[in-house]
Amino acid sequence: MSKENTNSVVKSLSKLAIVRRAMAFLNLGEEGKLESFYGKVIYTLNKEKKIINQNIAQAKFNHESALETFDENLKDAQDAFEHAKIDVDPSKIATNADQTAYVDAFLNNLDNKALAVKRIEKQMEEAKESYEKLVIEYNEEIESLDKRIDFLSLESEE
Repeated sequence: MSKENTNSVVKSLSKLAIVRRAMAFLNLGEEGKLESFYGKVIYTLNKEKKIINQNIAQAKFNHESALETFDENLKDAQDAFEHAKIDVDPSKIATNADQTAYVDAFLNNLDNKALAVKRIEKQMEEAKESYEKLVIEYNEEIESLDKRIDFLSLESEE
């Protein structure tokens, strides 16, 4: 081999070595591409977790707001129930016959007020159960995302 050929081979090899070092430095090889890809996937999964956590926070705010409204409505219904037992029109109970006739109307009014209280209490309980179920579902989604992130993190470390 001539000296010129040897110099050109050495120059080519040193250029190749420089390219390899640059690729390794920039992580542009297959391994680097995979790590970059896994990084993007993990970033996307973490972003989904953030969105779910924001959804949980929003659901909590909505739930607390709904409970405040239910509490107000419940107090009003309880007050109406308490007031119903003294809400008797004296003109409707002037005689024994009037009193007998008014008993059903009075009891119906009490029943309606009691049902209103029970209905609101049931709505509050359903809202609590619905909120708890939603948070459990969100937490299960986060758990699933965490498992996927852990799996991908282990894969990209190997």
